[in-house]
Amino acid sequence: MKTWTVWLPENTAQEALQEEPRRFSALAKALAQDWSSNSEFPERSLKWISHINSLFPLVKESCSSDDANLAATTILDIILNSTHAAAAQMRWSGVLSNLLHTLRQKLTIAIDWRPLYELMRHTFTDPLIGMEGALVVATRRRNMFDLCHSAQRFFVPGAAAEIWGELRPIIINVHQMEAFEALGWLSVFMPTQQVKSLDGEWNSWAQDWLQLWESLAHSTMWNNTWMHLFSRLAKHDVGGAVDWANIMPRLFTHILWAFPVPVGTATAQMPFGRHAPDIVQHLMAKEAPSAYKRSAKLAVYLLGQGGADHAGSALSHLQRLVDLLEQYFHPSNGGSWTKSLASFLENFLFHLGKRIVAEQSSALQSEEKSTRRQHLTASDFDAITAMLMKPASKAQYSKDPHLMSCACYAMSQLAYLSPDQVLPLVFERFQAALTAVTATHQLVSAIHTLGLCIRPMLLANRPLRIGAAPDMMDTDTPEVPASEALVNAMNATLPGIDANDEAKTLACFRFYCSALSCMGQLEAEPQHYPLYLSEWVEELMSRIFAILHNLDSPETRTESAAAADAASTHSQSFLLHSESMFRPMAEMLMGRLPPSVAEQTIKQLARFLTTSTMPSVTSEAAVLANSAGWMHPELTAKHIIGPMLTRLESELEGVPSLSSSPAKGLSKTSEARFEWLMGVLDAAIFRATGASLTYQARLLNVLDTCFASSSKVLQQSASHLLMAILEGLLGPYPVGQYSPAHALDRSQGMPNGDAAAPPLEAWCTSSSDDTTNTNLAPQWHTSTPAEVEFAEALLTRYVDDAAAALVSEASRMGDDQAAQKERTRSLLLQIQGGLNGVHSRLPDCAPADEPTTGPKSLRMAGDVLPVGSADSREKIIAALLAAHRHVSDPIILAKLVDALGNVISRGSHEYSEFSANFSAWKNDQRAVQEPAFAAVLTQGVNNGGHGSKTIWKRRRPRWLMVERAYLHLMFRTSQAKFRWWLTVDRPKATLDIIPGPYKAAIADIMKLSMHSHRPVRESALRALDSSFKRYSCLLPACIPTALSALAKLPLPDQPLQGISSSLRPDGSLRLECLPALQQAMVDSAATSSQPEQLSASDAAQEEGMVGGAVSILSCIPSSREVCSSEELLAGLVSALMASSRFQTPRSQQAISMLGLTYCMRFMRPPALSKAQASGSDFPPAMRNVLAKLLPLSSGATDISSASSGKLHWRFVSLANTMLLLLLPPPTPHDAEQITGHFVSLLPSQLPAHRAISLAGLTYLFDLEIVKRLPANVTGACRKALQASMGDAVSFGSMLMKQLIHSHPSPNQNGSGSSRMEMGARMSVDDALTTATASLMTRHRIWPQGSGRAEAILHQHFKVPHATLIQAMGEAAPAEALTALSSPIQEALASKQDADKPRTWAAAEAFAGLIASGALFAPGPEGKSAWYSWARTLLQDAVSSAPLDLASVWSLALRFGLHGLCEKQHVSIGTLLELLAEYPKADAPTSAWVKQLRISFHAISELVANNLMGPVAPASPASQAAVQLQHSFLNHLPQLLKIPQEAVRHQLARCVARVCASALMDPLPSSDASLHPDAADLRSRCSSFLDNLISSVEADVEVITRHNQSHEAQALPNGSGNQLNSSSDQPDSSGNQPTSMEVDSQEAPAPASAAVSSSLEEAKARVGFAVQLVNRALRGGEGPVLASVLVRLLSSLIRIQEMADPNLQQLAAEAKSSMALLKYLPLPPDAMTAAVSILQQAHSAEPWFARGAALVFCQYFWFRHCFLLSDSQMDAILQLAINMLSDRKLEVAQLAALSLSGLLKALPASSVEKLRHRYLEAAKGVRPAKRVKLAGPGLGKEMSLSEKHTLVLGLRAFVLSTPYDVPDWLPSILAALSGLASTPVPVKTTVRKTLGDFKRTHEEGGIARVKQLLGSDQWDSIQDIASPASYFA
Repeated sequence: MKTWTVWLPENTAQEALQEEPRRFSALAKALAQDWSSNSEFPERSLKWISHINSLFPLVKESCSSDDANLAATTILDIILNSTHAAAAQMRWSGVLSNLLHTLRQKLTIAIDWRPLYELMRHTFTDPLIGMEGALVVATRRRNMFDLCHSAQRFFVPGAAAEIWGELRPIIINVHQMEAFEALGWLSVFMPTQQVKSLDGEWNSWAQDWLQLWESLAHSTMWNNTWMHLFSRLAKHDVGGAVDWANIMPRLFTHILWAFPVPVGTATAQMPFGRHAPDIVQHLMAKEAPSAYKRSAKLAVYLLGQGGADHAGSALSHLQRLVDLLEQYFHPSNGGSWTKSLASFLENFLFHLGKRIVAEQSSALQSEEKSTRRQHLTASDFDAITAMLMKPASKAQYSKDPHLMSCACYAMSQLAYLSPDQVLPLVFERFQAALTAVTATHQLVSAIHTLGLCIRPMLLANRPLRIGAAPDMMDTDTPEVPASEALVNAMNATLPGIDANDEAKTLACFRFYCSALSCMGQLEAEPQHYPLYLSEWVEELMSRIFAILHNLDSPETRTESAAAADAASTHSQSFLLHSESMFRPMAEMLMGRLPPSVAEQTIKQLARFLTTSTMPSVTSEAAVLANSAGWMHPELTAKHIIGPMLTRLESELEGVPSLSSSPAKGLSKTSEARFEWLMGVLDAAIFRATGASLTYQARLLNVLDTCFASSSKVLQQSASHLLMAILEGLLGPYPVGQYSPAHALDRSQGMPNGDAAAPPLEAWCTSSSDDTTNTNLAPQWHTSTPAEVEFAEALLTRYVDDAAAALVSEASRMGDDQAAQKERTRSLLLQIQGGLNGVHSRLPDCAPADEPTTGPKSLRMAGDVLPVGSADSREKIIAALLAAHRHVSDPIILAKLVDALGNVISRGSHEYSEFSANFSAWKNDQRAVQEPAFAAVLTQGVNNGGHGSKTIWKRRRPRWLMVERAYLHLMFRTSQAKFRWWLTVDRPKATLDIIPGPYKAAIADIMKLSMHSHRPVRESALRALDSSFKRYSCLLPACIPTALSALAKLPLPDQPLQGISSSLRPDGSLRLECLPALQQAMVDSAATSSQPEQLSASDAAQEEGMVGGAVSILSCIPSSREVCSSEELLAGLVSALMASSRFQTPRSQQAISMLGLTYCMRFMRPPALSKAQASGSDFPPAMRNVLAKLLPLSSGATDISSASSGKLHWRFVSLANTMLLLLLPPPTPHDAEQITGHFVSLLPSQLPAHRAISLAGLTYLFDLEIVKRLPANVTGACRKALQASMGDAVSFGSMLMKQLIHSHPSPNQNGSGSSRMEMGARMSVDDALTTATASLMTRHRIWPQGSGRAEAILHQHFKVPHATLIQAMGEAAPAEALTALSSPIQEALASKQDADKPRTWAAAEAFAGLIASGALFAPGPEGKSAWYSWARTLLQDAVSSAPLDLASVWSLALRFGLHGLCEKQHVSIGTLLELLAEYPKADAPTSAWVKQLRISFHAISELVANNLMGPVAPASPASQAAVQLQHSFLNHLPQLLKIPQEAVRHQLARCVARVCASALMDPLPSSDASLHPDAADLRSRCSSFLDNLISSVEADVEVITRHNQSHEAQALPNGSGNQLNSSSDQPDSSGNQPTSMEVDSQEAPAPASAAVSSSLEEAKARVGFAVQLVNRALRGGEGPVLASVLVRLLSSLIRIQEMADPNLQQLAAEAKSSMALLKYLPLPPDAMTAAVSILQQAHSAEPWFARGAALVFCQYFWFRHCFLLSDSQMDAILQLAINMLSDRKLEVAQLAALSLSGLLKALPASSVEKLRHRYLEAAKGVRPAKRVKLAGPGLGKEMSLSEKHTLVLGLRAFVLSTPYDVPDWLPSILAALSGLASTPVPVKTTVRKTLGDFKRTHEEGGIARVKQLLGSDQWDSIQDIASPASYFA
């Protein structure tokens, strides 16, 4: 049981502990019994949902396992049998998901995964028979996916193997779009929890999964989903089922790839990738969380994997990962990658904490006896802390708020694991930030971090240095105890309270709140904490007062009415924001002060409050007054309440009253003063009411005077004061909430335990079993008889008497309107204040039918002291209703309606208070809580940190737990009073229990909800919404009234009367007004749409009626009710169509919004769903509506018809949208009519109507839908379509004309606007039709995956058009051919670019006919249209099409092939025969470009449909695909000789796709062998690629020779650029050599080198190879062809730059391809080849080849460092070192940068050895006069080149630590300074290196270097880095 439940008032706690488990048991049994009786009607079980949701979280510890199992199995059965009840399935899924997760420790059920899987597939991937709104689909998807995740742990044994066996055949074909969907389902259903039982071949599966993961590069969804799956597997594999040590390098490589950080010249974002299908991304979004979040989880649970032999492997990998990413955390190195780093840091600490606690729990319960994953130990904690403190300390001052917050949080969490490493740095940084001058922004973060670390600082009780700066080796600074350091910080931060710096002020308040929460009772004199309390508190309060003075806005005291109104609506200051801890800090301070200091502080506060007037900060000052009154009521009453009353009484003398004539008002200044006084008084008295009873008479006098005044401000303030007094008198609030708990026992069980250490308050856990919570329960305020008596008197005086006076006032209404209005307002405020003060304590009205006491109650425990008479609410309602009939002022009427809503909604006020404060509580507890693993610090870490005998839990301060208990009490009270009628036999409210006065009030509120004034309407709608939630039985009564209002029908005078007679025996509603609504719908079509001239009052009345009706029908309870009843849905459709009678623009806009709302929330009622699924007729109500809707849908076909007397086009569109929602048609007759109607909409001039027609016809003739509809219905649809095509020629011409007109003009770009911009410009009517049409065709998106083609994006090829033609061709093939053959031939008879829209439409029609298969069906003479005319026409069209239209024709052919593949049509081979016909050898280049483009699209479609590749099943279609591939390979030699660039580009795409599909390797565990055709293709592709690589190497040799000869001719003799030549020296002008100079004499090529071909042929082949790399990477084939692409790397390196202008385009392409190649994740078996090629580049010529190799190497080693062996890493290191001595300056400098990066990934020992080598070498070259700076040791004289190599090596070490100052860095700087006098370029490099050091390091780092080197040596470095200027 939760602590806050046990801490409730005694009666409530006892009831909760004893009765609620029994009530849950009764509820579970009642649900099971009800389901067994109504299993055919799942929708009837919905009445139990809210009660299940309310009860089971409260009893999760106390309910029995049997009850939990019964509830879970019953709900699961409901879900599985709710196929036709979407609402039941959607809502119960959310309930069961929560229940399975919450009660997972109680449940012992076994769930079969397959029924759940089939249900999910049927619901979300199969085309639905009926329509569902987008919001419904999204909610249903979220709930059901959550359910699957929660159910995984309960799947039957062996489920994992079955699931993998089911999905594996689909996932292994990664080029098929279905692989993404299958992977999503694998993530959803794979029960990784079963790995604990070692049931399954998990190691083999992990190997397969990893290979599949690596088969695609940079696919966001693919990577994220696999990362998610592996992180779960690593978490649950505690028994070593997976050999993690074997795959750990590959996993950490994936983790590193998850971070989009820039490296060298590489960008952060990947330039290519593979996109998942849109529909799969939408469906599986939750299965692919950000990879960097899941990578943190994976890294945490890899720690210790592999048993004792490999336990440290993951930690070393993690250390290297952090070293690589560390620099990106620095504030000056931010970018788009900052979010990923922050999430990694945050999630790593989150999962690390969970793991530590889980391991303690498992060790305690002895659950994992044979674990192979090592538990984390103290040494692991130290290592992890040291590792994470590096990035966290850098990110502490980040410019990104999220990263900064995560870093502060991380440091506070790590302080519990290793305080010695964290706390000194945190405190030193805090001290440095206090004194910083140039970086004052750091103080906020430093204070925030220190505040989070106060708890571990006091727990550890380690001494801290005062005055020490970070990064300084100062051992002379004194150490002080932690308590003294805390006190020093509390004193030092007082100046931080500044109104001009909100962030710093709030950080200080959070800091003080954390400190006070730990310190316990404050001491008047310094003892344990050396805090001079009185002086500190006085200074603190003075600064708070100063802030309030600065925040006060003078506009509230102005005489200007406009300014006063603006000031009256001022928002709260930053002190009262939800993130601020000003309120708890003030309350805790008051609660912890000793008596003497408390009195002094309250006197200081009283002086401020009584002598100030600051109305704009009244709320802020009220926090202080309330804190004093709550914690010290007697002192507050004496020093604040009494003096405030005295001042008020004197100020109130002479205030004009309501009885004065004429009525006078107060000045704005006076009202501001009263607002301040009354606001402070009600805050002070709120919790000090008991101590204020002596002021009863004076309080009554103040209230009477204020209520009798003519000032609205005084009346409103008096109402608030009355509420505060009543709440304080009667409220069950905790007393002494902020009193300190007992001190923590620090003498035992803690490291460095010291009984004499400063007292530290013990914090509480949420578990009531925790012994530390003993004797900490709060005392609750219990009203004394005197307080109850005073409250009763107040109720009588200001509620009962005011109600009677209101009746009297209403009877005299009309004598003096102004005075009566003011008196009525005063009486309403009195009643409202009284009701708000007593809340639920005022008894409910007696119900009309008192419920029996037999059935067991299901009510939640939560009772309060009743006050007042039982008939008080009835009297109040009667008074308010009487006044309502006479009040006309809208402002007064709105207040009256608010009072009515308050009085009939008992319990709603408590729920509002709970909701408003709970979010603030959560913010507070995030700032002040102790993590569960803090026990590592408090209880030691012996035996792995599991020395405690209790399970570790989070701890919070007592005051926070008490506040949670108070909020819990408010929630319980609200639920208990809101649903007082709840029993097992009455789970849903009935009309007979609603009291008569409530019914009368609701009836009047219903009328007022359609008032012409918005404030009245909004108040009434709020009251109605609360009433609907309390009494759901009101909906059937109120919805008909709203429907009648929407249809402009007469409204009933008493909407609640006669409702019982409208209910059927099963409880469903008989909508008696439905005939009238349907008649109104029919009449609306006959009404002229000419707008009538309405007066302003009539227009307002109309808008009010429509606005109220729309608001009632739009609320969630109403939409649920409407969509659950076919009669209500029929009534809604009828009312929407009849609402065309309303003519004002606002009314029509509201009606359109209602239509859009129901389109988004639409659910088919169960009766309608069952009818559509079974093929039976609609229910009668829907049958009648459908019959009347069809004529209305055929109204206006253009906008001009709006003036013709027909139904307005807007409502015709609405009628057609309703038709779409009701598809499919129920009967053949309806099917025929609806199909004909949609065909008739095709020629409409309105785009919305054409869109509806396209969506409707596409849906009706979709093959998947046709299979699931009755044969007679589909036959009727075909018959109607054929009839519509009766005059085939005219129909075809009309259709082609519409297709043409739907395209943009050729000079327009159809994708000129983004979806967001188009949505912003879209009207509500367009949004309605667009949303509905898109939902109908959402499963028809094509092509899926890797982006949309430009022709589709620019709307040159519209997929919906082709889909429509395909549907027509499938439904009526002969008629479609007859209708479209002539229009297609006519469109293609002329030049295609003369009328491009006509050509586009012809291509779409051709595509649809091919996809339908109609062209291949035998005709009347036995010959198909394909061979009679279509084949020749298509060939001619493609051959004659200009290149800018080639993409349209290639997409058309691909769409046709897609349609044939979907049906596995026998004519696939026929179409592929055409596609395999290549142009003749002498054909123009454009013919080859078009043919290759068509081939590429055809191959892509075959791959996507699994008709190509080693896993393609044998079939005639796959045989035809193989022939297409062979035909392509046969033409390759000829194609390679074509030199044109356009051909190379298209050819490279095709080769990459063909070779990748042939070379794709099946999984190692696959038992399938390649069929002969696949083996032959693999052999041919491998042979081709091998030959290509060999020939390209020879061709590159030819090209480089030619380029060298060109260079030799272009350069003058004798020029050179060797490092040690004269060209390296400055010329006479002092200039240095530029980076554009090239090598002088390159080594001549050997004369015996063979030339393989002519230069042009070599250029063509090399250009093709370059494009092959480019296109393979961009097309997603890179991982499959990785070994081939790596072998081309050496050739790419050599042609990066060319001097010959004819070769510069090739060089540019090679640069682009090589830049892409470095982003390719290489498999482990490609590492050797890549490293070997890079090693060879050391001696490559010309020089730019060596530079290109270094650029590639920088990114290569960074991304693949985990896969590189030690020898390979050494080889790359040696490459960078050797390149330092390169004769080309640019290469050498690049090598230094590369080496600086490599140093981050090397072992510390290797780095130390290399550094020592360079330092020793530096000693031997210094002049004798500099030896004294760094020690003796002169060596031999080095050449200038050798000295520069040495300096570059030293520079690499400096650049490797751009922000830190390690111990060895000063010696490097000293060595560099000794070389500064060496000539250029050494001198220049030294100066630049030292300058870079100063630029990148902060003040602290520079100060540390200065301290270590000494002032003289540092001055010399300064002189070198910043030499004096002549102009200085």
